[in-house]
Amino acid sequence: MANLIKKLLRSNFVWQLSGLSYPTAVIATHGKYIKKDDYIIYGKNEMSLFSEYFDKSKNVLEFGCGPGKNLFGISDKIKNGYGVDINGFYIKIADKLKRRYGISNLYFIKYDGNNFPRIDNIDIVFSKGVFERIPKHLVEYYIGKLKEYYLKPNGIMILYFLMDRAKGTSFTKRLGDEAYVYWNDSEIRNLLSRYSLKVENTLSLEFADFYIVEAQNL
Repeated sequence: MANLIKKLLRSNFVWQLSGLSYPTAVIATHGKYIKKDDYIIYGKNEMSLFSEYFDKSKNVLEFGCGPGKNLFGISDKIKNGYGVDINGFYIKIADKLKRRYGISNLYFIKYDGNNFPRIDNIDIVFSKGVFERIPKHLVEYYIGKLKEYYLKPNGIMILYFLMDRAKGTSFTKRLGDEAYVYWNDSEIRNLLSRYSLKVENTLSLEFADFYIVEAQNL
């Protein structure tokens, strides 16, 4: 029974429906329910790890933005933020939160997973909690497309990868180890080098690493 529940929870159908309300969306993407005001505060706290990369001249695109927590967390630090996600319910929730808090420099866009919306002059591409749930060949495809479609010359990407050390931990307990895709340092670096993305820094968390990479002019 427990395995059946885990299988149901990680299904695409349930994931889509998780965006029907703010409580279900925030539990699915944040891991627990928090009030809207706290959601914004969590975003600020979590994104403070990257404060050195953001300023009022920067346009930031988040790939897989969910209900927008990360972009809300940096909205007062950047010029403009663009969130794209294939779950239209998450986009609607993000737009409602944007109106609730009177934030005018964030834009949330639904896309179909293949046709990327046209957005110019992106200085930073950010992604968290996306690559752990999709096959590695698609991760490689998306990283290439994000660089090609959005990133300015010498722009940076901040990319989150769930590492091998997360297997069998509290992080994977709810959905089970098989629900996630795990990485190691060498395969990440090999992938990034294929797109001329130079690793400038890494930030290690308990179960995952952020890779801060710069686009190289050839």
